[in-house]
Amino acid sequence: MLAIETGLVTLFADATLTAAVGGRVYRDPAPEGVAHPVLVFQVRRLKVDTLDSPGHSDNGYFDVTATVKIIDQSEDQSAAAAAFDRVGTLLMGNTLAVSGYVVMGVQRGSEFSYPEYENGRTYQHVGGEFRILVQPQ
Repeated sequence: MLAIETGLVTLFADATLTAAVGGRVYRDPAPEGVAHPVLVFQVRRLKVDTLDSPGHSDNGYFDVTATVKIIDQSEDQSAAAAAFDRVGTLLMGNTLAVSGYVVMGVQRGSEFSYPEYENGRTYQHVGGEFRILVQPQ
């Protein structure tokens, strides 16, 4: 669903978040050799359901799970955690706009944090899932 990915990229262009990750926002894996920190996201579990409640069209809605992760090359996860907190603030702040759709709601899901060790470097991964419900306009 390209529209929701475009909406997320636009939302993640927030000045505070851009400063935290140096403007490095990628769908799926970041390019090899890119500087850190980076924000990586993936949209998955897309399905269409119908709504039986009054006031909704018969077009149904899309139930999307977006996984968002900050990866930082650091011994400490505090910078990655602060950037991910900003992601949560943006997504839960009712500011996500998806062209051609009405955003019905965003729910915060599970969160994770873990270190990764590669070639003598430590990378901190801090992220989580967000459930996003959208309905065609």
